[in-house]
Amino acid sequence: MLYDFEELYNLFGDFDFTSSTPKYTVKKNDDESITLSSDLPGLTKETIEVRFESDNRLIVSGTRHGKSVGFSAYIQSKYNVSQSKAVYKDGVLRVTIPKTEKSSNVIVVE
Repeated sequence: MLYDFEELYNLFGDFDFTSSTPKYTVKKNDDESITLSSDLPGLTKETIEVRFESDNRLIVSGTRHGKSVGFSAYIQSKYNVSQSKAVYKDGVLRVTIPKTEKSSNVIVVE
């Protein structure tokens, strides 16, 4: 049996269909950095916390309508998490993480 939206609303009432775990995407940029993007409507930049744990785990958390929302993602060690930048604009959070500069194994003799 098929239901239209109004019939479903009448069946479930004010049931919250939104997830407290937002989805995110990861894109590799031309400069080999990565950008993690997530739609977080209803939040403000003041209510969003972005941090890295010692195991390179990115943690994003916030509060929307009195409910905690958030997610975590492990970032490979080849990325420099200490140089990351986060921007929240128009309901979308973007965290850009640059690739770690390769250090040379060659020592210059003076």
